[in-house]
Amino acid sequence: MVKAGIIEKVTEPTDCVSPLVIVQKKNGALRLCLDPQNLIRVIKRPQYNLPTIEDITSHTLSSDRIACDKTKLEPILSMSKPEDKQRLHRYLGMINYLSKFLPNLSTLIAPLRELIKNNTDRLWGPSYDITKSPVLGFFDPRVESEIIVDASPFSLGAVLQQRDRPIAFAPSTLTPEQRKSYDQIEKELVVVVYGCKEFHQYVYGTKFKIYSDHKPLIAMSKKPLSAMISRLQRFYLQL
Repeated sequence: MVKAGIIEKVTEPTDCVSPLVIVQKKNGALRLCLDPQNLIRVIKRPQYNLPTIEDITSHTLSSDRIACDKTKLEPILSMSKPEDKQRLHRYLGMINYLSKFLPNLSTLIAPLRELIKNNTDRLWGPSYDITKSPVLGFFDPRVESEIIVDASPFSLGAVLQQRDRPIAFAPSTLTPEQRKSYDQIEKELVVVVYGCKEFHQYVYGTKFKIYSDHKPLIAMSKKPLSAMISRLQRFYLQL
């Protein structure tokens, strides 16, 4: 280390010379004990600015809302249109990172997911472009929360909101098996379970409301579990 210029040999006392004591162990060996406090005081450490919340989360924060940082959107907007499945997977992954800002994302990207299928041979079209996102509000634990859910034949969607302002979005796509085997009332109930799980950190232990536009589900919720089919029973038990 001396030859490399990392340390320098010292032959006389200095401010950074550390006190040294030699202690004999029980087995007769010697232990070298060093107190480097003086050395630590004079070590030159590189200084770095601490990253802001915006740098870490890619979000822009204000006093009452949260929005997606437009500078972070530039890499997505400037991406060339995917020409193969590998690039399409990468594109969908980048979009999914911003899913909390994109309502109905699962419905919007359904055409993109169709392009991933092996038997699909379609080109990118204008309907595949996604470039807009709303401004989200801050979550306030003192305000009653509402979860609005909806299910389509191929996707699920949930919104957490307070005072009619969205806090976060939670989209999901149904698997091919779920699309075929689930009845519509089962899809409407599974999206309720999905919304509660996605927003668990916000609503757990609090009173909140769930809104669904599926009237048969509302009527079903008033029946005892014994009157439901087994799949609906499992979904209700998760709530």
